[in-house]
Amino acid sequence: MRCLNRYPTFANGTWNWFKDFLSYDNARLSQALLLGYRHLGDPSYLEVGMASLDFLLNTQYNKGYFDMIGNEGWYHKGKEKALYSQQPVDAGAMTETCILAMELTGDQKYLEMAYAAFQWYLGRNLQGKSLFNPLIGSCSDGLDPDGPNENRGAESTISYVLAQCALYRWELIGSINDSVLSAPKLYDGGAKIQLEKALESAHR
Repeated sequence: MRCLNRYPTFANGTWNWFKDFLSYDNARLSQALLLGYRHLGDPSYLEVGMASLDFLLNTQYNKGYFDMIGNEGWYHKGKEKALYSQQPVDAGAMTETCILAMELTGDQKYLEMAYAAFQWYLGRNLQGKSLFNPLIGSCSDGLDPDGPNENRGAESTISYVLAQCALYRWELIGSINDSVLSAPKLYDGGAKIQLEKALESAHR
């Protein structure tokens, strides 16, 4: 796979990625390698997939929430990471990839990161503002310096739905397994509170 071949060119132990900058939908590359491992069984896919995912987590998860890479400059190696505008597709890709990592490794940390990434949509983000409007079932196109973007395109909304479906699928399977009965649920705790706030705001 091209990703696997490119990785040694740029990865150096601190910057563990496939090129010298991060843009958007980044976790899809890690997800592709992890899926490759699931279907092909090559341990190098798992090793690089997990190393690159951990790099993304260390880069984007701070202070209890995700700061996705902003599209106003992205994040180039050795430079400052752009904070805005943050893209919903990143939250969706991270949610799905962390669930896959949990399934492959059994490490509960990745399940916790999956919920944190999904809750980015609901206000667990830099501004504490929800991008998802539950009354009309749509998602803002980004988190801008002055708040959620007013545009609500299909790509953003679909990313939310896919992430939500991935978590519901996990909860359905997890409920069968005693070892994960204590796993958090989709709208428990902070996420539930944020969804209630989003509903209140939408009614105003």
